[in-house]
Amino acid sequence: MQVDRNEDMVRSCLRGIEAVNRIPNVNSCAPFKQFMSRTVLTGAMAAKYNMIKEERAEAEGTESMDMS
Repeated sequence: MQVDRNEDMVRSCLRGIEAVNRIPNVNSCAPFKQFMSRTVLTGAMAAKYNMIKEERAEAEGTESMDMS
């Protein structure tokens, strides 16, 4: 049960990060860009993040585009 809660929290955080990443010119913010490349877009977190992006794209009726 605790593991499920942890996974839910990770997914919620990634949804928030994905929303922030869609803000125009956000990649001009060096700390955010560094956070994305070092934390979100590496290892197991990258797979989870890409899944979140795909879920949003499906919900919006569009295909997921790689914005990295």
